[in-house]
Amino acid sequence: MKEEKVKKLSPIKWVAGFLALIAVMVGSIWLSFSLAGHRPSGAVPVGSSVQVGIALWFFGAVLIVLAAMAYAVVLVTDCFNFDFQRPFFKNFGVKLWTANLIMMLLLAGGIGLIAAPAVARMLSGLLPQTVLFPISFFAPFIAAQLLLIWFTIWAPLEIQVIRRRLKAMGLSDQQLAGGMYVGISDPGKASLRKFGLIEEDFGMLWLAPDQLVYYGDAFSFSDTRQELIQIERKADAGNTSAYFGAVHVIAHFQFADGTQRRIRFHTEGNWTMTAKARALNRLAERIEAWRRSEQCSSRTVEQ
Repeated sequence: MKEEKVKKLSPIKWVAGFLALIAVMVGSIWLSFSLAGHRPSGAVPVGSSVQVGIALWFFGAVLIVLAAMAYAVVLVTDCFNFDFQRPFFKNFGVKLWTANLIMMLLLAGGIGLIAAPAVARMLSGLLPQTVLFPISFFAPFIAAQLLLIWFTIWAPLEIQVIRRRLKAMGLSDQQLAGGMYVGISDPGKASLRKFGLIEEDFGMLWLAPDQLVYYGDAFSFSDTRQELIQIERKADAGNTSAYFGAVHVIAHFQFADGTQRRIRFHTEGNWTMTAKARALNRLAERIEAWRRSEQCSSRTVEQ
């Protein structure tokens, strides 16, 4: 079996992707103002009026409270999935994308409104009034969005739905305790073209004595070491985690009839993107150690 060099994003791809992300954020905000019939201007005396500042803080706090309530509803209802006796993942990505969009707008909007008066006071002598208000709001709004992209608020939901689905399939708590929470996807499909989640299935992975075993919502496999011919480490430019150092694990399998299959693994339940990057490194190390254990066993038999 071959193991390839770790392929992180090139600096050019990293910069291009990051700038595209910022452009989408700014463009979506500006479009929302335009559709509302006006564009932000410096006419609102942010930071110069105590009453205006208090009003912005109040509405910002309301948005954050609404976000907390929405978050609780999504967790309690497993993102509005109520029957784990059947596969749930087909519509899960769209539901989670919608919930995440609402959460991002509420939280980032709340933070932007609360921070706007203070930012305006700091920039009042540096910027003309025509751009003071939009920049005072947009700067903390975008910073909050970037923070929320790095901080994965849906980590407990990922663990929750995987456990409930697998337990509904008949797996015990003891079996689940020995597995790793993962998602899988086809590395041959462009992630940038996917809507919602990059993953195509959620489940758990086990390193059995002589098999790599995966049980998921709608897909399962159990393949031997001999069938695992290569482990590839390659960053996915269409996956946000790659911009925080994540390099996914791609397993190449070849079977007795000559057919081949590639599976890309995603670690689930990580609270931050940097934690996800470290978890992928640990996953690759564990699979490599599992592969080496066969080599050690073979040498022992030969001796």
